[in-house]
Amino acid sequence: MSSSNPFPAPAASAARCPLLLAPSPPFPLRRFLPPPRTRCPARHPSLPASSAPSEPGHRPPLDRMDIATLLPHLAPRSVTGPVDRVVSGVSHNSREIGPNDLFVAIRGAQVDGRRFASNLHCAGVIADAPVEVLPGVTVIDVSSTRLALARAAAAIQGFPGRELPVVGITGTNGKTTTAHLLEAATAHAGCRSLLLGTTGHRLAGRPIPAQHTTPEATVIQHLLRRAVDEDCDHAIMEVSSIGLDLHRVESLPFRVAAFTSFSQDHLDFHGDMERYFAAKTRLFTELLAPDGVAVLHADDPHIARLELPRQSTLRYGRSPHCDVRITAPEADLSGCRASLQVFGRTLALHTPLVGAHNLENSVCAFTIGLALGLAPEPLLAGLAAAPPVPGRLQPVPSVDHAPTVFVDYAHTPDALTRVLEALRALTPGRIHTVFGCGGDRDRDKRPHMGRAAEQGSDAIWVTSDNPRSEDQQAIIDHILAGLQRPASVFADRRRAIDNAIAASGPTDVVLVAGKGHETTQTIDGFTHPFDDSRVAAEALAQHFGGSS
Repeated sequence: MSSSNPFPAPAASAARCPLLLAPSPPFPLRRFLPPPRTRCPARHPSLPASSAPSEPGHRPPLDRMDIATLLPHLAPRSVTGPVDRVVSGVSHNSREIGPNDLFVAIRGAQVDGRRFASNLHCAGVIADAPVEVLPGVTVIDVSSTRLALARAAAAIQGFPGRELPVVGITGTNGKTTTAHLLEAATAHAGCRSLLLGTTGHRLAGRPIPAQHTTPEATVIQHLLRRAVDEDCDHAIMEVSSIGLDLHRVESLPFRVAAFTSFSQDHLDFHGDMERYFAAKTRLFTELLAPDGVAVLHADDPHIARLELPRQSTLRYGRSPHCDVRITAPEADLSGCRASLQVFGRTLALHTPLVGAHNLENSVCAFTIGLALGLAPEPLLAGLAAAPPVPGRLQPVPSVDHAPTVFVDYAHTPDALTRVLEALRALTPGRIHTVFGCGGDRDRDKRPHMGRAAEQGSDAIWVTSDNPRSEDQQAIIDHILAGLQRPASVFADRRRAIDNAIAASGPTDVVLVAGKGHETTQTIDGFTHPFDDSRVAAEALAQHFGGSS
């Protein structure tokens, strides 16, 4: 790496994203820049007519998309029925299917989609096994229905992921915080983003409800098309291992892919750690664009196993060989500060987020911004001004002489360990941890969660998380199996939070872990309102005065 100044001067008054408008920065960042995307002439009349894509974006008019046009993208094993039918949409939900749509009959763990196909008046059915359909409905036999769903969704929307840079962020922990920080940092640089993540989706700052960390492929492609049509500069996606295994992000050439951390989670789905790691690494080995950049956390020993071409990789962390190296870190309850050694320059980073893990998430977001070709100064300014991330070491408003209370989404042993380590360095008194484990999920991690809480806390309050259909006491017993000393047990989460806060003093910290941003709790299959932050605020008001 060259030690000369590789950074462009910040465009202080630029109205739009430097990624698209600023001149290319000098080496070594030039190799991380994607080629400029073609801009829409309706929004940018200066483009010559010869370079104008069809409107909107590069998408062909939907009335030209017939089954025959779609088939090359699906690689079918066989096709039965007419192929000249017009196709206007695709879904695996039979309730969304119209006469010109394709129904993808996915055989899931609980429901076989083929059983709905025989009653659907639609253009065609995509299946991976024999299926009964109405007369005139085309049957497309494929080897993978989930892969076909993703490819069909992308094709019908005109492959919008090819028209703007897409950033994918994966990792056991840190995805949500990094994605939110990147959105804030690039917004400060003048960029408009599509954000897809656990706590919700946002299109140019406007909220969109979310159901999954990584939405279904049809939702992803639809929102990417909207992002292109609304002139967004890039898309930022949290990419889960389950989303990768279920092919939700196929047909997306990721321009930047980041790996934040790796530790135990989702073994109920993947079976073992090797398959879990293999699912994560598909983002880099199969889905990263040929001109894409991998951003890797070099301090994580699991991520260090990932071998990629050096010329397409940016590494961040504390290790001496990092491209973005963290030095002189400091932390307190007002946030974190550090110096960054970046291509021969020393830069100052400040984040209002608490904890060493959030310093790493901030540096990850900064490094992704560099990979997108943005100047460091606006990125750092955006990180310093970033708003709190919902449910990620989120402080609960308090009063004098009351304990400090944080709500955090930590629901894996590693995440809980790291949050407690961050709080231990900042807590003069005792740490009280309130937590549980989700039902119908990875059971093996429950005793490890108990052990992590015990090692990092002075007092433990074991309770329910989202037990779903599992017996609450059985889940609690699995957690208690990992403990060496007694813990307070309240299956009722509200009582656990209330008792922990009541037992705490003014120099203590109470961590309510596991649910974070969630505003509901699912017990015995029924979902009802429950907000950890609100419940904690009510307990503070009751025991220490003030308003909730």
